[in-house]
Amino acid sequence: MIVGKDGSSTPIGNPQPNGPSDFYAGGWLDAQTVIGWHNSGSTYNEMTIVRLSAPSKLVDLGFQGTFVGVVQSG
Repeated sequence: MIVGKDGSSTPIGNPQPNGPSDFYAGGWLDAQTVIGWHNSGSTYNEMTIVRLSAPSKLVDLGFQGTFVGVVQSG
């Protein structure tokens, strides 16, 4: 779940009613993209991004990994 500064909340992924989400946030790639991990029935800890423009759509990056931060130039 993403919580805004104004207290509003947006569920991410496809959480079960009153249950846990299958997406675990690790950080922000930019102001509109959250990165984290997704677990499904056959895969665990797959790196995944969620865009705020489509918070119910998980984009599986196809590999396992760890998010440690954003690399920026200058």
